[in-house]
Parts: sequence; C-alpha cells; structure tokens
Amino acid sequence: CNLGYLYRHKEMHQNVTVVLKEALDLLICVLGETHPTVLTTMDNLADALSLSEGCSEALQALRYYSKILSKLKEVGDVKNKSQTEAVVLYKMSRIHRQQKDSEAELDTLERALIAVKAIPVRTELEKRTKMELKRYIRADILTSSPIKKKPMNVL
Repeated sequence: CNLGYLYRHKEMHQNVTVVLKEALDLLICVLGETHPTVLTTMDNLADALSLSEGCSEALQALRYYSKILSKLKEVGDVKNKSQTEAVVLYKMSRIHRQQKDSEAELDTLERALIAVKAIPVRTELEKRTKMELKRYIRADILTSSPIKKKPMNVL
C-alpha cells in the first residue's frame, strides 16, 4: 500500500491503481472484506480511479465506493461510521458531477446530508468537522444542475 501512496503523491495515477488493486486483493485474502485496512485501501483505490479522466475508471470508483458503503452496513460498531458514510457519498457525488449526471449527484448529496445528521458529536473538533462537511454538501447542492431541484429539509 505504501508504494501506492508514493505513486499517488508523485501523480502517477496509473501505477497507483495497479499497486492498490494488488494490495487490496492480498488484504482481502488475509484480513477479509470488512477489515478497516481493507476498506481504507478500497477507498484509496476508488480515489485514485476517480482522478483518472476515463469514464470506465469513474464507474469502477463508484463500484468501490458502493462496496465500501455496503461493507459498512455489514460491520457492527465502526468508529466514525456515519462520518465515513457521509464522506464516501460526497466523493460519489463528485464523480456524478464529473460525469454530468445531475440527478444522481443530487440524490447522493441528499443521502450524504442524512449521514451527516447522524454523525455523533462528542468534541469541539468533531463538531467543526461535521459543520464543515455539511457546508461542503450544502454548497454542492446549491450549485448542482437545476434539472431535479426539489425542496428538501437541509439540516
């Protein structure tokens, strides 16, 4: 995985995806699909794919993000589960925007807002993090294409 991070830092996206796919396969065999390290590596792979210009890479990234969301539901108590869900949904919305799929973008942003609402706040840092994430999501909702705008309860 560290080699993948190095390639990512050097903006060698093609190498990043190859290394992270190999690492992910090995990690799944050793740790299982719901292990936090596996989910983090899957997220990093999806991030790398989303930086590519191709449509097939964007679709692969969406599949990985969707898999992360489904695995989060399978796992019992995960620290920051709602925050992780909100961030992954936000990343998915950015891909939908890149693909000019306004309806999917808006639906995903609305789901992200619901996840943000469920984020527990125990510290001042958690409160600021929650508010910042909410601000990003709201801003994207306001700038999304007006094709499917509908009234919604924005926290």
